[in-house]
Amino acid sequence: MAASVMTNCQKATQMAGRVVLFIGTECRTWSIADFASAARNARAMGVDTISPKRLDGGIPWYGDAARLRQERAAVLAEGCGYLPFAYCYGPRFGEAQIADECRLLAEMMAANDGSICADMEVEWNGHVADAERFEQLMRPVDGLLYVTSWSDPRQQDWLGVTRALAPCVNAWVPQQYDNWLATQEGQLTALGETCVQPAFDLTGEFGANDPFALTRQALSRGHTTIWLWEYQPALRNPNLTRSIAAAMGNQLASGAPVTLPAPTRPPRQRVYIVRAGDTLSAIAIRLNLPNWYADLYLLNRATIEAAAQAHGRPNSQNGALIYPGEALTY
Repeated sequence: MAASVMTNCQKATQMAGRVVLFIGTECRTWSIADFASAARNARAMGVDTISPKRLDGGIPWYGDAARLRQERAAVLAEGCGYLPFAYCYGPRFGEAQIADECRLLAEMMAANDGSICADMEVEWNGHVADAERFEQLMRPVDGLLYVTSWSDPRQQDWLGVTRALAPCVNAWVPQQYDNWLATQEGQLTALGETCVQPAFDLTGEFGANDPFALTRQALSRGHTTIWLWEYQPALRNPNLTRSIAAAMGNQLASGAPVTLPAPTRPPRQRVYIVRAGDTLSAIAIRLNLPNWYADLYLLNRATIEAAAQAHGRPNSQNGALIYPGEALTY
């Protein structure tokens, strides 16, 4: 990573633009044309850059570097930035997994003009030595590394993890997914991290949440880039996304159309009732599901987060906290 922290932050801001829009698991099987369509929709809503999920641990959804370059070219051709993200499981599967994820992050950086976002959450809680190993492997990589993670590092046992990762991180993207989490930003800045690009949720699924007000608050704190979670809620409420983009200073095309995806018949869903001692990973094994995070947590996130808050927790720690009686669809 480059040596100058200020220069790194300026580069990270310039690369991301004012508004970045995450795209979640729906893009796993997208065609090149789908990425181009998403880029057009994003620009119509005032978004500068899309950040689609392209790596799940050691599984590259993009296939190979050539395909990633094609996706990037299609998005750039629509006047939109492309800054893909990867979910990193790291310590959950050991040192070999960390090395493999870092190798793939480096591959993605090289194919994307040197920029990538790593999503690092509950699997890294308290794993300082593993964070140090990640930093050692990523330090020689030439490019910009954004890390999106908790807004409350103290509660998530991330103080040491943040310090360990800091030398290789160019910009932090704390997930301020409700009003309370947005009040915790000082935890990150107290650790000396000044290049902050907060991420807001476009719904209220994590609790009391006003993304427009949080955008205004971010501006008052001097932030020039925000990230939004995520694409599908943005399509359902494009006017909210436009309002946020306008507040960030982006010029909007009057009446620019947003193309909604064709409706599909929802698949028949089954229900699993959580029992005492269950974990999402154990449930996934029992139900023969390949990926507990995508197949259980993401599908049931609203239910899981609401249950955690009902039990006095600010969040579920990405599904680490589940409670008997929760009804999970799969």
